[in-house]
Amino acid sequence: MTYMTQGVVTFHAPARTISITPTPEYEATHDKSKYTIFVEKVGDAPPNSKIFLIRKIFDAPIGLEPLLIQAAFNKVRLSIAIDNDDAVSQVIIPASS
Repeated sequence: MTYMTQGVVTFHAPARTISITPTPEYEATHDKSKYTIFVEKVGDAPPNSKIFLIRKIFDAPIGLEPLLIQAAFNKVRLSIAIDNDDAVSQVIIPASS
């Protein structure tokens, strides 16, 4: 299963991790805490979702680090997918609606 969000990444070196600042469509606020929403859409079924605090850190996929660094410098909006283990499995540059 793949869960997608959109936003701008911050690359954390030397840890080689990323954090995501979601676009407004993929952000929620509850009790003053901000969250990133990842959505899984399969056919006509209601979507499933995963929700994390915005400060959640994800490991940068090996091989995509140079692209993520450039995207972070340029503040490019990305589509980012995670799998069932909450690992980044796909990055689309630039994000598509």
